[in-house]
Amino acid sequence: MLNKVVKLIIYYIISVNNEKDQNFEECLNFTQLLINIANDDMSKFDNIINNVPEEHPIKVIYKDIKNYPIENYKQSLIDAKQCIEKYSKDNSHMDSFSKLQENKDVDNLVDDIIDNK
Repeated sequence: MLNKVVKLIIYYIISVNNEKDQNFEECLNFTQLLINIANDDMSKFDNIINNVPEEHPIKVIYKDIKNYPIENYKQSLIDAKQCIEKYSKDNSHMDSFSKLQENKDVDNLVDDIIDNK
């Protein structure tokens, strides 16, 4: 599940932020927002996700994540935040996601983030 959560976060940042704000700092901010929502009202997250097209990777991933117990989702968000923080500190040279052009680029970054924990 951690893989899916990190992937959802990165796809979200790439999809909604302008290029200069496609970075780890924004990922961490969005992850903290999701943690806060998960502790409060998940329907707020549903509203965020409902604004993306049906076949977008975010929506596809979220449909799968929604089937997990909320506690698993919350823990995956916390783990994702820790992984992203560590990876961003260890890879400070990568300050933008502008080079992520294809789904495989996102997949590779997600694998690197999780392997780096």
